[in-house]
Amino acid sequence: MYRNVTRIAITRLEVEISPMPKESPDLMTLLSLGVYCALCIGLGVGLGYLLDSKLESEPAFTFVGLAIGMTLAGLGTFKAFRGLQDK
Repeated sequence: MYRNVTRIAITRLEVEISPMPKESPDLMTLLSLGVYCALCIGLGVGLGYLLDSKLESEPAFTFVGLAIGMTLAGLGTFKAFRGLQDK
């Protein structure tokens, strides 16, 4: 009894696969993307730390800078991979 139910469930399974990019990114593209992400996060944390030291508000602006840097890094990564899919 269970074999037929399992077989029916497997035969009715539909999987939608998103199209792969036509071309994979090369090494330099991936390295430049990694450097971009590191710079965004590093500059965000660094500027936040400088603001914290000037305003004596210890971790507040460091975390704000981290959040802004991570957001910019994520948006840049999203745009880069979206551009690769359009090619």
